[in-house]
Amino acid sequence: MKRFFQLIFILMTLTILLTSCNQTKFNSEEWRNWEESEVDLSLRWDMTEDLIDEYDLKGMSFEQVIKLLGQPDKKTKKQLEYFLGHTREGINTGYLILTIENNTITEYIIYNG
Repeated sequence: MKRFFQLIFILMTLTILLTSCNQTKFNSEEWRNWEESEVDLSLRWDMTEDLIDEYDLKGMSFEQVIKLLGQPDKKTKKQLEYFLGHTREGINTGYLILTIENNTITEYIIYNG
């Protein structure tokens, strides 16, 4: 009986670990063409960690960002904002907000709320 509970514990732990790893490899074309749907609610959110790991957004020009990520969902003189979809944390949604000065990205934040 003790082994049975140990096996159940191990299986539950593995299930939790595997389902909490939602990182998806960044794909520029998929990112640019993403439309929120029931099938892909979190696609951009899931790609964000790999995007940050693989691309140095700080220092990129406006043109480089547009080529990589496409047109932002919201644009002001000082910021570009990309909707990331659902964050897999309740009903939260995410945003990638890039600060731009002199045509160069100076910082970014990932908003989850």
